Amino acid sequence: MLLTTSRKPSQRTRSFSQRLSRIMGWRYINRGKMSLRDVLIEARGPVAVVSERHGNPARITFLDERGGERGYILFNPAFEMKKPELADKAVRVSSCPPGSEGICNLMGLEVDESASRDAWSIGSDEEYAWVMELIDARGMPAGFKLLIRDFRAGE
Repeated sequence: MLLTTSRKPSQRTRSFSQRLSRIMGWRYINRGKMSLRDVLIEARGPVAVVSERHGNPARITFLDERGGERGYILFNPAFEMKKPELADKAVRVSSCPPGSEGICNLMGLEVDESASRDAWSIGSDEEYAWVMELIDARGMPAGFKLLIRDFRAGE
């Protein structure tokens, strides 16, 4: 998957996007003046576009290789600027909780029921429908969360 931002993103959105791409093992490109068509040509596969609201990253839109929308995630980010010691694969979970399968699919999370340690904790709280929290190699929160308000996953 290739990750990029909307046009003229804030520094916070660029930092978030670069960090997410490293965590997920996705390729990141600075969009600059590239059109979405140019991004799709560069990607030669699926694309995730991070958009912002009031200067903060707020939405990831997932596109297929032809530019059709596969789905989106509306979120509030919560991350510290430390560099966590990540587990072997930051894209592994032992299971996706009921109702979150669409999120797991969009994000490309590999469901491995035999995994000894999850890379992400996925749950919910009183305020957010879903909370995805990155787990480090020691099994502790790594300081990177997606507080998901809503999502839609296409077929």
